[in-house]
Amino acid sequence: MSLGEKITPAFAGTLELPGRGEPFLDRLVEEEFTPTGLTGPRANYRLSRLEEGLLVEAADLLTAINIGLERVALAVTPAGAGRFRLTYQVLFPRWARFCWTISLCTTLVPVALLTVAVFLAAAFIPAVRSFAGNTVLNPLYLVAVLPWVLFGLFLPPFLVARHKPRAREVLERNLRLAAERAAGAE
Repeated sequence: MSLGEKITPAFAGTLELPGRGEPFLDRLVEEEFTPTGLTGPRANYRLSRLEEGLLVEAADLLTAINIGLERVALAVTPAGAGRFRLTYQVLFPRWARFCWTISLCTTLVPVALLTVAVFLAAAFIPAVRSFAGNTVLNPLYLVAVLPWVLFGLFLPPFLVARHKPRAREVLERNLRLAAERAAGAE
């Protein structure tokens, strides 16, 4: 897997489950399936039956940033012997944007405060004036600011890459549980 694939807010996969595919998707709609397995205000999903499967979308921002299972497309194909293949595609762009927003806020605020503090100190303390005159190129300033900037730039892609396996695990667990319930009901 390339770096670009790792940090893209999307993943896909296939599960082989017991039962029949189309009745399984109908049952998901009936029971108002949530990919997170949660209920309440942080699990507000819209389900749309499509010709080729089922689309489960987060209805609001709180749901989209909860676990990041923002848009889940499900499609079924027969696998023989009372089983079916469930293919899923997941997108979570709002979750990724939320990570970028938080990261940039935690980066820009300290850098801006440090910069303002240096210039305010230069206004009142003569010894700081020479430092503030070339703040951007001053090695001490760069040493103070560089960790914040690097943190702000590298944290969101890292979070997206680390999030995918956990989101996949939650989705697959809930799909397997739903398949077991559907198989038990038949």
